Amino acid sequence: MSLVLNQLPHINCHDVVFTVNGEEWAIEIETGSQLKKNKKELLQKVQANNKKYAEKWFFIVTNKNLLADYRKLGEAIDRNSVIERLNEIRN
Repeated sequence: MSLVLNQLPHINCHDVVFTVNGEEWAIEIETGSQLKKNKKELLQKVQANNKKYAEKWFFIVTNKNLLADYRKLGEAIDRNSVIERLNEIRN
């Protein structure tokens, strides 16, 4: 039951990609600026993640007030829930 970081992020890629039990996961860390300034690009990112990872990706939203907005796009958690979510994935 190990968690392995696969790659460092590149521009226009996922913020974090990791493997747990042979399954690749992605995390997008969002402050909300893209939601406000470039929603089209954000929606393209969501579409790409859905295609590549299906349900094995999620947002970490740094601003709790924006959680509901990001949950409309996919799984979204706040930064206080990260350890709990990673433990769920690992088990």
